[in-house]
Amino acid sequence: MLVGEFEIAEQLLKEGIKEAYSGGILLTRPQIIMHPKESLEGGFTMIEQRVLRELALGAGAAKTYIRIGQDLSKEEVEAFKE
Repeated sequence: MLVGEFEIAEQLLKEGIKEAYSGGILLTRPQIIMHPKESLEGGFTMIEQRVLRELALGAGAAKTYIRIGQDLSKEEVEAFKE
């Protein structure tokens, strides 16, 4: 199971966002790339992908991208910026 306790996972993500912006002011809602490191047999279902998206949106994300596969390079992360 990818996420066992949705509310706990959402709270942890909120705290992570606050920590990432500690010392600064968060003027806009962040864009979040959800990149699960666990490899599930058969891949991720649409439900599991939606759980990741809903977690990020519930934590305050303006947009959420789901990346499944190889690690992202710095250039690939930069390409997500608008």
